[in-house]
Amino acid sequence: MSGVEGEKKKKKKKYQKDWESRYEWVSFDEKKDEMFCKFCREYPLLADVKSALFVGCGAGGNFREDTLFHHNKSGKHLKCEGKWKVEKNINTKETAPIQQAFHQAAKTLNDTTVKRMSALFNTAFYVAKENNAYSKFQSLCELQKKNGVDMGSMYQNYNGCKVIVSSIVDTEKSKIIEVLRNARFLSVLSEGSTDSSVTEQETVFVRYVGTNGHPDTQFVSIVALQSAHAEGVLTGIDEALNSVGLSRELLDSKLVGCNFDGAAVMLGSKTGVATRMRERLVGRDIVVLHCVAHNLELGVLDAIKQVKYLTIFQSTVQLVYKFYYYSPKRRRELSEIAKILEESTISQTGLQKTRWIASRRRALIAIEKSFPSVVDHLNHAASTGKGDDKARAKGIVQEICSERFVRFLYFMIDVTKILADLSRQFQNEELFITDVMVKLQTCLLRLEELKHRPGEYLNKLNSNLSQDLELQTGKDLTRQVKITIKSPFDFDKTFKTFLDNVIEYVNVRFSPIQSPPVSLFSVFDHVTWPHFPALGLFGTDQICDLVEFFKPMFNEAELEAMTEQWLELKVRLHRQREVSPFATYTSLLAARPESLKAILLLIEILFALSTSTAKYERSFSSMKRIKTGFRSSLNQESLVGLMRVANMETSVNHFDPVPAISNWLGNAKYRRVVTEQPTVRPGIKPQLPAAEQPDGPQGFEPLEEPALPQAPPCLLEAYESDNDHDTDSLSLDSD
Repeated sequence: MSGVEGEKKKKKKKYQKDWESRYEWVSFDEKKDEMFCKFCREYPLLADVKSALFVGCGAGGNFREDTLFHHNKSGKHLKCEGKWKVEKNINTKETAPIQQAFHQAAKTLNDTTVKRMSALFNTAFYVAKENNAYSKFQSLCELQKKNGVDMGSMYQNYNGCKVIVSSIVDTEKSKIIEVLRNARFLSVLSEGSTDSSVTEQETVFVRYVGTNGHPDTQFVSIVALQSAHAEGVLTGIDEALNSVGLSRELLDSKLVGCNFDGAAVMLGSKTGVATRMRERLVGRDIVVLHCVAHNLELGVLDAIKQVKYLTIFQSTVQLVYKFYYYSPKRRRELSEIAKILEESTISQTGLQKTRWIASRRRALIAIEKSFPSVVDHLNHAASTGKGDDKARAKGIVQEICSERFVRFLYFMIDVTKILADLSRQFQNEELFITDVMVKLQTCLLRLEELKHRPGEYLNKLNSNLSQDLELQTGKDLTRQVKITIKSPFDFDKTFKTFLDNVIEYVNVRFSPIQSPPVSLFSVFDHVTWPHFPALGLFGTDQICDLVEFFKPMFNEAELEAMTEQWLELKVRLHRQREVSPFATYTSLLAARPESLKAILLLIEILFALSTSTAKYERSFSSMKRIKTGFRSSLNQESLVGLMRVANMETSVNHFDPVPAISNWLGNAKYRRVVTEQPTVRPGIKPQLPAAEQPDGPQGFEPLEEPALPQAPPCLLEAYESDNDHDTDSLSLDSD
């Protein structure tokens, strides 16, 4: 008996077509073998994005009518169903009086009202985009009124701005939910930081390929972590992805890679976040990438540790920065000396932990440009100063006037120029994976060249430094600075050793990109393809290895077609070598020819993998501008919303308020009041129009009431779709 019961439990349940007659909202996706609610997917802002029928369920023979029965009674589903029926103009006992009421109310949405609402929404968007406080909204509205803009008199307060911004955020979020649901593949990018309230925040982005064929990296959410350990970070990432409808099951079916910084908590081989994400997947793997810009800087830092004097050199540069940065008096004195000597002066900068290469180059150039002024001021401070300041100035000037410091200063400016150029290229959002190694090898060859031929700045030093160690410097090379020798130093040998170390350590850091499966994607760089007849067999092995790695992501038909379509792709592209791979494949992904659909899936995976984390690095700058010390009590929901606006690529000039107004009108708990209401004072009867007077003048026909202009169709539809159907009015100052 138990054996029979076990067989029944294991029996697969198929999707029943007659369910669609009982539940008009259910739909079946044969390709994904899942059923879903089309009403909820139509209105993700109203739906429960975590529900099984929003995500899609039943795959693998697990279709149950109980799931449909319970979903049909859920409150959020009923809201979606009601809105769908109103928009489709389906008259039922429930919707008919609602439609009539909203048609009557929507007549008040004339052109004047729409212009006023657009002005309010544009102003609120500006407040959020520029990281201003909501309290500035009212004064900005008053300023525009003073300049002749018709703003009306409603919703021009703190709460009004907050609700309008929330509507803008919800509209943007609904677009992201829709895009991510339709994306075939995606990768996750994440990094943590601490905000002004000393809260651990984890920012999460998702990269995918849009319908235009271009890869896009979208902000998902920022989550306050309960724990900064790997388990807590992974929980935060899951929470962020769930907020845009990417449940664990849906994510597992789309995820092809992740990109994190080099912290052990993220990339640890035993219990790191990336390792935990890999372990959750059954029967397949993902590509784990380390930000290439981070890798470059870490490789250079590894090389610096091998040269003893570079540690002293770095400390000296930092001492110069601190000597002037923390003393306005010294900065003023330095500027005065530079003015007397008619020399240029640049503010001294320090060495930052992030963007290390760029900050180092700026610091070195600042010292080189203002070198004579800095030396004169330090000599003056060393002779006239007192106590610690005198000793500090004396120590700094002795070191920066030494031959070893000066030669390393000019040499490192040449080196950091090459590295900074590569770092900027690595921060490009359109960086192609195959371009990474090309640009890296080009950079390493330029460093190799420095071993045999001095760079621009070192050549300049050799020309301006006499045998008596008198350095001709300054704007017009009219200043002379005496350079001293502290100890014998073999500069050529030390420079070559340092360059060898940079090349070696950078290659080690980038070894994962030079290994499968990432290295296999180089086969798609059509610029390097051989000519006929060698082109025929070229790349077949790499394509087979890629297909094998991502095999669970494809169906049988796609797997069978890839080898044949790879041949056609080579025939199409072998004559287009002058066009970059990025431009070539974005156009193909946008068109998606039927004969290349299968092989283009590998290109889509390639584009979905991100090699750079520059976008979420910049998002932390946005977070610090939003959650400052004055706004340290900003709640998490508001922070997420403002971060979403900050990461929108739309500028204030190109912002379209109409979709947000539609959302604001249609998804309110109560009917929005959008027209000015006459104020009625106690004891005073309001004056009626002439057409409504009970006894009009003798000999005149009563005037007909003029018809109000109709609102734009999109706003009328949104107004009709109010899901609560409550026609109670709100006060003018409420939201």
